[in-house]
Amino acid sequence: MPTDPKVLAVLLAQGHAFDPKTGTHSLLGIVNRLRVDGFPAVVPQLFCYVALTGLNGEYALRLSIHRARDDEEVAYADGVIPRLATPLEFVEVLLGLEEVPLEVGGRYIFKFAMNGAVLHEFVIEAEVDEA
Repeated sequence: MPTDPKVLAVLLAQGHAFDPKTGTHSLLGIVNRLRVDGFPAVVPQLFCYVALTGLNGEYALRLSIHRARDDEEVAYADGVIPRLATPLEFVEVLLGLEEVPLEVGGRYIFKFAMNGAVLHEFVIEAEVDEA
């Protein structure tokens, strides 16, 4: 019986490490906002960790970042989940983005899509670091 994919967790980080012995991901610098010296800015790298279940088939993935004020896409990363043995499998995905341009401060919408349909989205604020 087909099931709908379910997002169990989403985290955004500035870096990551993978331990091949244990198969575990370590996220470095988990963020809930993007702080930069000024605008325009370029964020060197971002990683989005997504945990999923309920998958049935093969999936093309896309993580895209859009300026909230006009929904213009400013960056994206693509990936693939191969066919799984059972929809009950728990799948971890890590999508990396390089050189993310932030022309202005404000809200940016991160959209996680599977086979062209947005499954999950979240908003991150980009602001000047006053510290």
